[in-house]
Amino acid sequence: MIRLWAESVSALYGAPDALPPLSRNIEKRYLDLQAIGYQFQREALPLSAIYLLGEREEGPLARLVEPLSTAGALVALVANTYGSYLLDASMRALEFATLSRLVLDVPVRRMIASAGLGSLRETCEAILRDVTD
Repeated sequence: MIRLWAESVSALYGAPDALPPLSRNIEKRYLDLQAIGYQFQREALPLSAIYLLGEREEGPLARLVEPLSTAGALVALVANTYGSYLLDASMRALEFATLSRLVLDVPVRRMIASAGLGSLRETCEAILRDVTD
């Protein structure tokens, strides 16, 4: 499942309550990817690029896609890992080695999107143009 804040649900589906709540105590909603009509990719596919979402901007910088250097990509990926407080030293070393190999094989780019969620389609189109060029 994908967990979404109400603002994201509203931008994607037109209303904040268009998806069911995750629980009564949490404001997030969820999209069940195993529901009828959805397809979930079960086989491994090649990874063309990794896009990191930067701060949202207004004006000419919106929808800018910029490549990161190998070192910058590694630092950005390490900064965006989840649950690092659970890793001991050997697990952290394995994570670092894995991410180091990844940035050598897969380009990492930063995406600067428009400030409003109303431009979500244009943001997706910018990424598609970038990955197909």
